[in-house]
Amino acid sequence: MSTGHDLVLRSSAVTHPGKVRSNNEDAFCAQDGVYVVADGMGGHQAGEVASALAVETLVAGRAALVDAGGLTTLVGEANAAILARAEQKPDHRGMGTTLTGLVVVGEIDRPLERVAVINVGDSRTYRWRNGTLERITTDHSYVQDLVDSGMLSEAEARHHPRRNIVTRALGVEAVVVPDVIELDLLPGDRFIVCSDGLVDEVPDHDIADTIAFTPADRLADTLVTQALDFGGRDNVTVIIVEVVPADVAATVADTVADTDTVAVVGSAPGAVPSEATPQPVVPPATRRAGRRWLGVALFVIALVVVIGGTLIGVGAYARSGYFVGFDEQDDVVVVYRGRPGGVWWFEPTAIEVTTLRRDQLGPVDIGRIDDRPTFGARSDVTLYLSTVATTTTTTTTTTTTTTTVPR
Repeated sequence: MSTGHDLVLRSSAVTHPGKVRSNNEDAFCAQDGVYVVADGMGGHQAGEVASALAVETLVAGRAALVDAGGLTTLVGEANAAILARAEQKPDHRGMGTTLTGLVVVGEIDRPLERVAVINVGDSRTYRWRNGTLERITTDHSYVQDLVDSGMLSEAEARHHPRRNIVTRALGVEAVVVPDVIELDLLPGDRFIVCSDGLVDEVPDHDIADTIAFTPADRLADTLVTQALDFGGRDNVTVIIVEVVPADVAATVADTVADTDTVAVVGSAPGAVPSEATPQPVVPPATRRAGRRWLGVALFVIALVVVIGGTLIGVGAYARSGYFVGFDEQDDVVVVYRGRPGGVWWFEPTAIEVTTLRRDQLGPVDIGRIDDRPTFGARSDVTLYLSTVATTTTTTTTTTTTTTTVPR
């Protein structure tokens, strides 16, 4: 599929150990045609070793790939390397890792039109295209099997006690078969490659909202911050890969060129700059004056971008999450989207007025709702309110029984 453009990939990545764990077992690569995340498991150090081996093997073998099918062999080599290391060191036995992401197959300097996505385990790769977020990979996990069989909904799977059990991983068995998916590329595509430390905390609809209002170069950091705000119970790693026409990158380079020749500035890993193109020679005095004005213009542009990016980021944060509270006039329980009290001028929005009233609730529930409890997902709110409703019904029934039964 030809796009009519020579395309390059720009990437950014952020990783964080989270709020609970002291070490980070995630490993990643976001350059030279390899944009992958591996989430290690097996305890302190062992998980780190497994994830690092998986990424290192993929990076070392990428240049020799001639087609997407070769990725299966390369993942097999990574699996064998992890098993061999575990055999050499008894304290590393039982270690394993997930692996997911994009890999450029073949020569990086050829016109990019397609990439391959690989996946083993429950880390994920998404694609954002034309305002829609699509999950490209399918989790190899216990709860995903239940969802596929119709026994669980996606919302129920998020809170299942066995949601972290994977059914496929590197380093567990002698043979592992990855999912390999070839995808076409279009200008403007964004790929989100992440460990489950993001998706276990932030629902897909919140990820989509954040992507819609966040520049690509700030997106990885914003998503990791959201995962930490929503709990941060696990290591979290996010890679953003943006598909950009090569001529756009070259135009940016023309704007900021500081010599008599132009080279592509800010090209993503995997992209090869165009050959230097001779430019007209400008007298030194004229050139210095032009540079001063260019510096002022770039400063103003950068300032506008920073302010705009900050407003967008704050707006996305202010709209993330949910909370419940009492309506001040009617004393009914209301579900709000946003942050209690608002952020700057971004006020929370009432999205549901329930039938629960203050005079129906016990003192414990009243105190909790007066404190405006927050939730990461709408499903969490529904679950909490169902518990409150059940408690209310039970209390009412008990009171009636006490009144009617003679003592």
